[in-house]
Amino acid sequence: MNRTTIGWLSAFALTTLMTGFVTTGSAAATGLTTSGYQEDYIAVAGAAAQRMQAEYNIPASVATGQAILESAWGKSEAAVVDHNHFGTKCIPIDQPGPIASGCRPHTTTECEPDCHTVTRTFRVYRTNEDSFRDYGRNITTYSGYANALQYRTQPDRFIEEIGPTYATDRDYVSKVKNLMRANNLYRLDSAPAAPVGDYGLAGSASFRYNEQQHTFQRGRDGYLNHFLYTPGSGRNTETLWGPKIVGEPVGFVHGNQQHVFARSENNTLAHWWFTPGQGWSNEIRAGGSVGGNPTGFAYGNQQHVFARGTDGKLQHWFYSPTGPVHEVWGEGDIAGDPTGFVHGDQQHVFARSSAGTLNHWFYTPGRGVTFENWEGSITGAPTGFVDGDQQHVFARAANGTLQHWFYSPEGGRVLENWQGSIAGDPAGFRDGVQQHVFARAANGTLQHWFYDPAHGRTIENWGGELAGDPSAFVSGSQQHVFIRHQNNSLSHFYYGPGQGAPVGESWLGDITS
Repeated sequence: MNRTTIGWLSAFALTTLMTGFVTTGSAAATGLTTSGYQEDYIAVAGAAAQRMQAEYNIPASVATGQAILESAWGKSEAAVVDHNHFGTKCIPIDQPGPIASGCRPHTTTECEPDCHTVTRTFRVYRTNEDSFRDYGRNITTYSGYANALQYRTQPDRFIEEIGPTYATDRDYVSKVKNLMRANNLYRLDSAPAAPVGDYGLAGSASFRYNEQQHTFQRGRDGYLNHFLYTPGSGRNTETLWGPKIVGEPVGFVHGNQQHVFARSENNTLAHWWFTPGQGWSNEIRAGGSVGGNPTGFAYGNQQHVFARGTDGKLQHWFYSPTGPVHEVWGEGDIAGDPTGFVHGDQQHVFARSSAGTLNHWFYTPGRGVTFENWEGSITGAPTGFVDGDQQHVFARAANGTLQHWFYSPEGGRVLENWQGSIAGDPAGFRDGVQQHVFARAANGTLQHWFYDPAHGRTIENWGGELAGDPSAFVSGSQQHVFIRHQNNSLSHFYYGPGQGAPVGESWLGDITS
């Protein structure tokens, strides 16, 4: 089974089936004007290019135009599998440089002297953001591009200078300029950069926002507590006033906003959101009666939230610029808290049924909602994520071990057991080519499973004296896990390359989620 990774651009309506090709210097864009997923690609890739521009002073318009061409609007294999949006190669073939995490061979087309198919080794990135940062670093440090740097404020001239060195396609410069003009990418050069977030990943009580780490917990007084860490400034804690909540919140980044949802004391859906320059606001979302903890994610220009209703049905709220909508995804029952994520242009939601099996709902544009049962025997709430063309779901099995489902178009659905001994609900993510899952063990410590294609599956223990369920995410090269300590304070674990071992620390607080 080929296990690969997918980037944050799958959060948008890119395509139902990811195409299996890599585009480098000779790439032909799928269209010169924007529609559907292309608008979403520009929105997110453009924001990443703006952040790269702020760091390296390279025109965001040029970077976005090249990313469109090199990645075929985010659909190339290198972009989908390895977060590589610029066709950046490993030279030598085993040297990824200081930002990328590895190298992988892909088939591409080169045009020296005539266009032909070849296999080259391309860089693998942990995140799409790293791909854009590495692009900026390459342009500003490679001597072959030095003459272009004097034209940083002239995007057309800039691409004319770097294009012949960057690509073997004789029409490369005109293709990039056509994309820049047809889609008015020049507007990106003067607009402020949007924050970094885990776009489109399943919602979690914890996430990153730019370089900050954020986690949200229910305080002992029932109000929403917000913990954040900013490099250079340290940790801060605040109470977000509004309705009192029951259970665990969920949050995600959408555009430049942070969004947090939770079940209120009267079983309505409470919503907080943060907008730069305006601070925090809150509201009660109309419709439905919430019977558990929600999950949610961003999908294009929409926010989507799902929760178990008090009637045992899957409740669905979504908000778009046209306003809020509430509906019930009626087929199938739900006995626990759901998890959800976006894969291609589909929305996927998983939850435990009343029979203890795994129920799966998915929405496809033009086809609506489909329901199916993935079987198994579980006792808790699942977690899940996308890894390449695969969907992965984990949950605590009835015997206290970690159960794992994965689906791929080639192999269909597979159910396996990752062993271990857990006492709560897991949290998971992908980091580069690895899959990581965390859960509280039966002895109250933090158990960690990770899968690497080169080494298989490993189980290890990160220690601690814990009482809750974890939330986890990747920030830069570090993995972060937050979980309630047995004394009701917030425990934080983090691990990064060169650390040797994970570090655990207390973020204090008085929480119950």
